[in-house]
Amino acid sequence: MSAEGDWREERHRKGTDAVSEVLGPKAEASLATLGELGDRIIETIYGDIYQRPGLSLRERQIATLCFLMAMGGKDRQVKVHMRAGMRVGITEDELRELVI
Repeated sequence: MSAEGDWREERHRKGTDAVSEVLGPKAEASLATLGELGDRIIETIYGDIYQRPGLSLRERQIATLCFLMAMGGKDRQVKVHMRAGMRVGITEDELRELVI
């Protein structure tokens, strides 16, 4: 395999691990239904961006939730990321505060 292929495969592996940790074990199968888009989400968001130093997974979920709620009309994604937030340490009280 080429260096590019090795690098992409490693990002995908790291992304799969992060997806499972943040969104839960069923999330990878759900993303797989999106085909190449799902692969890109796993590789880019969870395999690259979520692996950057500087913010914890908990802090990244807070930022994601704030962004989604500010956009409006993203109720389904907000629910998914609220559950994800609780998986990475955000409390119910903190979620209430984020909404307020």
